Parts: sequence; C-alpha cells; structure tokens
Amino acid sequence: MNRMVYLLLFLGITLRILVLLQDRSLFLDEANVVRNVAEKTPIEFFQPLDYQQYAPPFFMAVEKGISNLLGNTELHLRLPILLYSIVLLLLFWRVGSALFDRPTPYLFSLALLCFGVFFIRYSTEVKQYMSDGMIALLLLLLSLKTDRLSSNRMLLWVLVGSFAVWFSMPSVFVLATVGFYFMWSAFQQKDHPTLFKWIAIAGIWLVNFAVYYILILRNDLSKDVLTDYHSTYFFPILPASFEALERFFKLSLSFFRTSVGYTILAYITGIGLFLAGCFALRKRKGFLFLLGFPIVLCLLASSLGYYSLIPRLTLFFLPLLLLFISFGFEFLWKLEKRWIQIPLVLLCLITITQQKAWEYFFKPFEIEEIRPVLTQVKANIQADDIVLIHQEAVPAVAFYQEHHANKKEFQLPNVHFMHWSESEAKLLSQKYPNANRVWLVASHIVSDVNRQEVNAAAKAINEDYQVIESFEETGAKAILFEKRD
Repeated sequence: MNRMVYLLLFLGITLRILVLLQDRSLFLDEANVVRNVAEKTPIEFFQPLDYQQYAPPFFMAVEKGISNLLGNTELHLRLPILLYSIVLLLLFWRVGSALFDRPTPYLFSLALLCFGVFFIRYSTEVKQYMSDGMIALLLLLLSLKTDRLSSNRMLLWVLVGSFAVWFSMPSVFVLATVGFYFMWSAFQQKDHPTLFKWIAIAGIWLVNFAVYYILILRNDLSKDVLTDYHSTYFFPILPASFEALERFFKLSLSFFRTSVGYTILAYITGIGLFLAGCFALRKRKGFLFLLGFPIVLCLLASSLGYYSLIPRLTLFFLPLLLLFISFGFEFLWKLEKRWIQIPLVLLCLITITQQKAWEYFFKPFEIEEIRPVLTQVKANIQADDIVLIHQEAVPAVAFYQEHHANKKEFQLPNVHFMHWSESEAKLLSQKYPNANRVWLVASHIVSDVNRQEVNAAAKAINEDYQVIESFEETGAKAILFEKRD
C-alpha cells in the first residue's frame, strides 16, 4: 500500500507540473492580484488591496519576491502556488500516516486531492486558497506531534501560529481549535503550568489577529460590494425560511461537490463516508474536535456574515473533510464484511476515475485565454483602429500591457478600457465619431451572464458597424467591426 501512496503522490505532483507548464492565460481574479503585486511595495500589502482583492500580506510578499527575482510571467507567479500544492499533498500523507496504522483508509481521499479538478485548478492559480489548505494541514500535523510543551515546542507554536495569521486568514479557525484543544486537555489533567503556557501562546496569536483585523480585515468586511456579492454564500446554521433551508443544503452539498466530485455517485460516496467517519469518531473525541471544530467555527463565522462559503474560500477545510471520509472508509472496511468492502472499493474506484482532471494529462487546462486573443489582435490591427476593452477583460489586458515581463508583445494602439457605466454606442459616437474600424476585446466569458453581457456590447456597436472578423479562444474573444457605408 505504501507503493500506492507513492504512485498517487507522483502522479498528482506530475499532473500539477504539467498544468503549470501549459502556461494558460491569467484569470480575471489572478490578474487583479498580480496587478497589486506589481504596483505595490511590500509594506503596502499590510493595507487593503486594490481592485476589490483580498490576499494575506505574507502571501503577497512571496509573490513580490518571485516577481522581482524571476519576472512577471504566468509561470513564475504561479510557481509558489505549485509548491504550496505539493507541500499540501505531502502534509496530507504525513497526517494520514499519523492518524492511521496503514495507508488503506486514506488512499481514496489522497487520490481525490491528487486528481480533483478543483484542487488542480487552485494548484496553478495565483490566489491564496492552496496555501490556506497547506497551513491548515501543517497546524494539524503539529498538533498531532505535540505531546509535551517544552520551551522549544512553545517557541515553535508561537512562531508558526503568528506566521500563519499573516499568511492565511482562515488559519485563525484552526489556531482557535488548537488553542482550545490543548488548553482544555491541560485543564482536565490539572496541569496548570502547561495551561498557562497555552494561554500565553494563544494570547500572542490573538494579538497578531487583532492587528491584522485592524489593518486589513475591518476595511474589507465593511465594503458593501463584497458583502452583497457574497451574501448568498453565508451559511444559515439555523434556517428559518425555505430560502435559508435551500441555501443550507446547497452550500452543504458544495463542500462534497468540490472535494469528491460532481456526479450523483460521488455525492453518495462522499456524504456516506463522511457520515460514517463522524460516527467512527464519536469515541475519539480528540480527533473529532481537531478535525471538525475548524469547520464548525468557519460555518459559525459565515452565519454571522463574516466569512463567505464561495467554494474557493472553503478549500482550507476540504482536506479536513477528506480526513473524515478516511475515517469513514476505515470504519466500514474494518467491519470485514465482503458485501460492504467490495461495493465500497468499487464506489471509490469509479469516483476516482470520474475526476475530470485526468484529462489534463493529455489536453490543456483552460479558463479564459485572453493572451492568444491579444496576439491575434496585434497581428491584424491597423494604426487608426479603436480598441474597446470590455469591462471583464480590463484586469487581464491591463496586466499584459502594463506589467507582464513581455508587455511589448501585447501593446495595442488607441486602447479604451470600458467602465460599467459606459455605453459602447454612445462612446463611439461622442469620443470616436470618425473611427472606421473598431475592435471589441472580451474575456471572462465563463457563464451565460458573461456571454450575454458581451453579446449586448457587440449588438450596441453593430448598430453603426458590421462584423468583418472575429477571433475566439476559450473564455475570450475579439471582434473587429467596420463602419457601415
């Protein structure tokens, strides 16, 4: 079974490296993050970011260091994220080894981490979600390895916990769990010196978080645009209406959809093993608390409107959920009944083979390929052409034209970045009345809503112009219009 673990780790790491080397274009949110990286100094990362972005200061500082050292390219900026994802896989393996006598119980969960498309995407995207999961597992592993609080171990917890606060915001849920767990253990054992040490450690963590909240979080939480956008992702712990009940089940199912899979079979397997894991841990309250309480605290914060459960923000606790699934697998396997074991293995194997990420061994993983669209526009543009950048494409185009290491390749003449309040037809008639040819460049075409917005913009231009050419890639396109006679 150890060989199976090594094979899964090898394939999971190889897949992540391959997807990184595919070098896809920057996604909208990535572009906004790296614009902050390029435009701000490290000290400014300890203030709210621009472009409606949030990322922890230490995370941003690492990106800044890589940017200065290697240059602003997609591959360089994503390299730290790849490393976080590899460390996460290795930490999951080490945690599994600490929790189980044999690898069998956590093989299925490890395979889901290795080949789940949700995990593959955020292993190669310049956002902090993979580092959130890595920090959560690191803190859990340290907890499992802590039996006596020596002076060195106390210093380690102070340093690691303080670093975690500034590197991963949801780490506070795990740190609170760790602090409560060890303080309660010391209290029960009447070990007052250890209790006071843990109170001191937790106090230092709390001071770090208080400063962090004052400098950054307080401002972000007060933005109506963010709270309005995430309002449907706040978890109703006690649903008091049909709408709240619907949201309760929708959000609960999303945890399994992102971690186990999108099929009915995946839901059955994931939820069934999770419930079996909860049942199995009823007599192992320490493990139940360490794995479950960070999730409970997160749901509580969400119910109060302080934490969104939009899927990418839940990545930090998905490895913990997968460990529940591992305990469920172990519980059912140890029943030693063939009529349970055989269907269990079949369900797990089918669920793993249904993971979409397998296909990225053989084809590119793409979201919105704005870069080749810009290349096509540059190859076909004329000096007097007007280039309108659709609102959703502004972040990526701004990065490629202003900050990319090879920005000269993406420079276009007469570029106008559209604002949400602007009308294409009105803009052309008032500001560019003599324009003979007009380009509309759009990206982030990832949903029906986005597609309708781009179509509406094209229709507005089409009143006075006609389409003569278009270039389209995954999630991005450019349309060339010429004025009607």
